[in-house]
Amino acid sequence: MEQIPAFYDDHFAALRRAIEDGQGYKKTAAHLWPAMKPESAYARLKNCVQGADGHSEQKLDLHEVLVLCQFNGRFDPLYWLCDESLHARPMQRKAEDVAKTIAAQIDDSVMSLTRLMTRLEAIKESNPAVLRQVI
Repeated sequence: MEQIPAFYDDHFAALRRAIEDGQGYKKTAAHLWPAMKPESAYARLKNCVQGADGHSEQKLDLHEVLVLCQFNGRFDPLYWLCDESLHARPMQRKAEDVAKTIAAQIDDSVMSLTRLMTRLEAIKESNPAVLRQVI
């Protein structure tokens, strides 16, 4: 696993690092813009991240940056943004922990729904006309 740099020169450097230490320019460009010719997508991506003078003719939107990070498994642009906005760099969550949290939330929801259905059935048994007035 590659070391995460302590700092980046600019956002272009963070984007380049994510691509170069990930899947590379050609695969990333093809993933970002599958409808484009591979050569055109590659040229567009290179133009988006060149930034030699701090500017680029084309820019990546926020969703494209997210897709780029996820595809490459590198989050250098996020770390650059945290550094620039004086926020602590986040730790990536483990998929197992997220899955456990989701499963617990689903379980809680099912339990709540079961309790509500039981109460509704009790009301229905004691006074069936009540439901006709509500529904």
